[in-house]
Amino acid sequence: MDLFKDIPVLVTGGAGFIGSNLTGRLLEEGAIVTCLDNFATGHRYNIEPFLEHANYRLIEGDIRDVNTCNEACKNRLLFSIRLRWDLFRVQSMIRPPPMRSISVVR
Repeated sequence: MDLFKDIPVLVTGGAGFIGSNLTGRLLEEGAIVTCLDNFATGHRYNIEPFLEHANYRLIEGDIRDVNTCNEACKNRLLFSIRLRWDLFRVQSMIRPPPMRSISVVR
């Protein structure tokens, strides 16, 4: 099934575990995927299989930057991945990670 065939999609947090798996599936479905990630918690090795894919584009940047966000969001369906494995750990409650401040509504 090519549900997303030729649909431009933005995956924020695309270099993370969940985002990279979503990206792989979207590419299999024929989507044109743009990944936006600042690599605060994501890893390049998660996206290496996609870097040479014709329908894949990486934007390395922070979604909190207005210009980066505007460039990434242009004419794309948005999948925003904001999940962190350590959100419920005591350490993250004492010193919240920067992801807590990322909530963009357009």
